[in-house]
Amino acid sequence: MQKTLQKITFLLIIVFHFSFLVAVFMDNRENLNLYLILLPVSVLLVFFYLNIRNSYEKIFKKRDLISISVSTYGALLTYFFNLKLNIGVVLAAGIIGLLGSIIPLLNKNSEILKLIPPALYCGAFAGMTAPFVANGYLFIFFAGLATGILYVMAKNILNGYGGKLGSIAFGGVSIVYSILYLFT
Repeated sequence: MQKTLQKITFLLIIVFHFSFLVAVFMDNRENLNLYLILLPVSVLLVFFYLNIRNSYEKIFKKRDLISISVSTYGALLTYFFNLKLNIGVVLAAGIIGLLGSIIPLLNKNSEILKLIPPALYCGAFAGMTAPFVANGYLFIFFAGLATGILYVMAKNILNGYGGKLGSIAFGGVSIVYSILYLFT
């Protein structure tokens, strides 16, 4: 069951990557330069997805609830810093990432504290959602929650590849946005 969930998560990540690329292609049909850039990117994505070796282990342990809640918290904090402090999404996410990197230093022997930085930073990527897309904190809460769940389900997928946390956050935001789009 766990292996199946992780395979489904991997498939979701692939679907979100390629649906985004298809949307970009469809919106910019007349821009040949964009095709020249995105076509090699698409080919590289296919190449890397076909050559990934995944390891599977049990997911949804008690400590995974910490990762899900921390991811949600990271999304909310980043969104709050962006809107209320007006510092921009990149700086807000950077601050959250910096704060998260300090947390394990509080107790270097704690395995729980070592889980926090990547989950918090993954949530920070979800919190970078534009306000015209997010519609407020409730959207960001659910996007952070979906991102946290995807993060836990994908903890042994795409290890060693850049962009994993951003891709997971993109998937979480896309899921929530798609649900809202379909039901409103």
